[in-house]
Amino acid sequence: MAVRVTLAGDVGIEVDGVDVAEDVLGRPGRLALAYLACERHRPVPRSELAEVLWAERESRSWEQLLRGIVFKLRACLCAAGLDLGRVGPGAGPAAAARPIHTHM
Repeated sequence: MAVRVTLAGDVGIEVDGVDVAEDVLGRPGRLALAYLACERHRPVPRSELAEVLWAERESRSWEQLLRGIVFKLRACLCAAGLDLGRVGPGAGPAAAARPIHTHM
């Protein structure tokens, strides 16, 4: 199974050539995916991601909106076959077992 994150053109997550984010992520979800992929070597605080998504138009309910976006993004990553319980700092060798190709 080949997983590919595309950041140029149509931002998305492909598994074996099929975009698993196509009907799930809207514009904010794709922007969040692109930002998190580019910043993948460090933890991104929720408030920073909200600033990227909404800039000066940040909603009072940004936490709830961000939760929904992250939920959909995690669903796409799970559909891509990624074990999110093992992704992140301190993850064991199993986290890197499946190569993920990022195309910009």
